[in-house]
Amino acid sequence: MSTIQVFTDTGSDMTNELIAQGIKIVPLYITFDGKESLKQMIDLDLEEFYDRMRKPHDFVPKSSLASIQDYYDIFEKELQEGNDVLYICMSGKFSSTLGAANNARDMLLEEYPDRKVVVVDCNTISYGQHYITKVAKEMIDNNKTLDEVVEVIEDIKPSVHYFFTVESLNYLRDGGRIGGGAALLGEVLNIKPVLKIEDCHIDAVGKVRGRNKSLDAILDELIKFMEGKNIDDYEFVLLEGDVPEEASEYKKEVLERLNLKDIVTCKLGISIGLHAGPGTMGLGVMKRYKG
Repeated sequence: MSTIQVFTDTGSDMTNELIAQGIKIVPLYITFDGKESLKQMIDLDLEEFYDRMRKPHDFVPKSSLASIQDYYDIFEKELQEGNDVLYICMSGKFSSTLGAANNARDMLLEEYPDRKVVVVDCNTISYGQHYITKVAKEMIDNNKTLDEVVEVIEDIKPSVHYFFTVESLNYLRDGGRIGGGAALLGEVLNIKPVLKIEDCHIDAVGKVRGRNKSLDAILDELIKFMEGKNIDDYEFVLLEGDVPEEASEYKKEVLERLNLKDIVTCKLGISIGLHAGPGTMGLGVMKRYKG
């Protein structure tokens, strides 16, 4: 009986934890100068990434997907070793990564028709992707079938919601999310957006003046979302963009107002940190897998 090797990509964040559990990571790319493509978390770790983001730079950093050849080579190695592949991919709405992985899968299945390469769009990114990947690995380790794993993933996917705010609007401006005039005015007036990601769509649900009010506002939005729901049925996460001390203080308020004993703190990785920038703070919620 073949082993099913679980993969995800660097969009999942907290990748060292996943690697420790036997999950393999496909590195995506980033460039700071338009020329040299660096493999995320291999050529560039989070400490260096945030350091470079905070320094003045003329070129807007860009992320790029792993190539079809990257996926082909990574997955073929598993097939040659007698393993099948399950790849939990970041949302196809955020990146073209999904298309590259599917193309590689189709090529491989022509050459290895008796093997399995399953690519699943997790419809999210960051800790939602991380959590779904952990669940998939747990199920595989407990001898669940691929069909059973995919069924659970499909159940969790629509439950993932994020509420967040940013420290500076300049990174959203650089990424084309808002205009330069809006960013300048927001910086002058200390306006902070209150944003929501639902079904991979980013929507502004409000704006407030000042950092503290923005943190209160995203917590208010999460509490509103949880009205009428059983809190024990959900996983929660605090997302922070390289502001660990502020996140530690904010965590206390989150635990108190949600009446939780603890909450996962996830340092935002390159895929979101690139667009939202250092100082981003967010809260996430998703349906808990209870086995």
